[in-house]
Amino acid sequence: MWFKSPGRLPVDNSFDSSLLDACIALKTKIISNKGLDCKAEDIKDFQPQQILKFLDLLQDEEKSCQTAMKDTELLQKLDMLYEFSKSGNAEVKWRWFTLCIKAEKVFHLLHVFITITFP
Repeated sequence: MWFKSPGRLPVDNSFDSSLLDACIALKTKIISNKGLDCKAEDIKDFQPQQILKFLDLLQDEEKSCQTAMKDTELLQKLDMLYEFSKSGNAEVKWRWFTLCIKAEKVFHLLHVFITITFP
């Protein structure tokens, strides 16, 4: 039996990365086109974990991502399309507001204050 001898397991794991691939594709589309061809339906079929991962990807340390996420118009457009600041999910709001604060944009500070003060 394989568990009584040294070596690798006789099973090769294969993982489905289609959910992550959708997040990466949307991030790439937003960064490369400055959000020009984005629409609300982009995340309509996303699961909550995908939305969280997508927001994490937008906070990536890549220079192109950091530059794009400092664009006020892009951030406002993303919030208008995807309504992250209106989400009922606290984790989504946290990640979105973190992204806006890191970008040093003040247009969401009122939302942040209300969210923190009046849960």
